[in-house]
Amino acid sequence: MIEPLLTQAVCKFLEKACSAYRLPTRSGEMRAPKVFAGYLPLKRSSNDEDFPFLLVRAESGTSDGDATVIDLAVIVGCYCDDASMAGYSQCLDVVARIRTALMRLPDQTIEKRYQLRLPIKWENIQEQPFPHWQVEISTTWVCQNPRPWNSE
Repeated sequence: MIEPLLTQAVCKFLEKACSAYRLPTRSGEMRAPKVFAGYLPLKRSSNDEDFPFLLVRAESGTSDGDATVIDLAVIVGCYCDDASMAGYSQCLDVVARIRTALMRLPDQTIEKRYQLRLPIKWENIQEQPFPHWQVEISTTWVCQNPRPWNSE
């Protein structure tokens, strides 16, 4: 249960951190990025606009007796049909906002349970599906494992 709960906590944090940031949609409307856990939802109609978005996805993890370490990706997706690469710049602006918000967390901890382990990394996705742009942020989180309860 640690991975889904961490993913939900980071989604909630990012919704708040990016709520005032407005980015263009295909229809020309300006809105904050939608935040999704895992993957984009299946398309129900051709009018569904997912961009701009943030995907929060647990990618991998390890556990030992004391802690679980989870590698969490945040994929930033922006829409821009301007060939000047403005969409890529918008993605980098979102990366900077997210990085700043994460670095301002008290003790780099969310919900007094999940602690961010530095560094925060980001990587360009090489094949950009114009007019959609994406950048991936990689984070690592640590959570103490529950202690077994001994009934004896």
